[in-house]
Amino acid sequence: MNPEQTHFDDPALKAALRRALGGETAPPQLRERIAQALRAERAAGQTQPTGQNLRRWRTPLYGLAAAAALLLGLGLVYSFFWNTDRSVPPYFATAMVEASRRSLGEDRARNAEHGIADPLAAIPATDLAAARAKLLAELRHPVLVIDPGDGWTFQGASLSEVGGTRAARFVFTRGDATICVYSLSTGALGYRYKAKDGMTYAQTDGQYHISGFVRDGAVHCVVGSSGSGNLTLRQVTALRNQIRKAAQTMSMGSPSESGGCATSAPAS
Repeated sequence: MNPEQTHFDDPALKAALRRALGGETAPPQLRERIAQALRAERAAGQTQPTGQNLRRWRTPLYGLAAAAALLLGLGLVYSFFWNTDRSVPPYFATAMVEASRRSLGEDRARNAEHGIADPLAAIPATDLAAARAKLLAELRHPVLVIDPGDGWTFQGASLSEVGGTRAARFVFTRGDATICVYSLSTGALGYRYKAKDGMTYAQTDGQYHISGFVRDGAVHCVVGSSGSGNLTLRQVTALRNQIRKAAQTMSMGSPSESGGCATSAPAS
């Protein structure tokens, strides 16, 4: 076989694509639609390149360029039509980062300075369900949190503050990575930001990844960072989606009903 006749199923080409593009994939529905279109094109007997042009398109360089262009195009289509995450106002993102930089002890000290009793003082520091229930009663809006599993350890909770708005805060660590899960009133976003139920957002602010959603008059947010930089926005958003999925299976009534979740994440 001519050494220039390298096909798209060449193992070296596949390995190069994996290294260059990582785990980016289009939604299954989009992939199926593209596959159907390609099959229809072949069935219609479209003219194929021949001779020197065919050999050129079968070289590794042209193959890699064509495949990369196709994947880039799929990514742009996905971002435009399927990725509905928005960005929150800069002041809210900054307030989230500032709150996440504080330790739980600093939250408690700030409350003490302002004469605010600690609602979690009488419960064990590692009791996630009890902490959620106490903060739910204190804040009177839904408080959503799950145990993310996958090596994450619950370190405690606090009645925190994000940009002047009181918030439930739950802290988890794994190695050098930390995530803070918040629930607070949508008023924290400001009156100009139209926070609609079901809206999602995801963005990065410096070394911090911020991803959340709006549900029943509250903003639920995951903020994560790691010293090594190994924690990604995609991972933080995946945790957000776990919380969002758990919330969809629960009644979101008054605090005397459920109003939140403190369950374990489903096994992946």
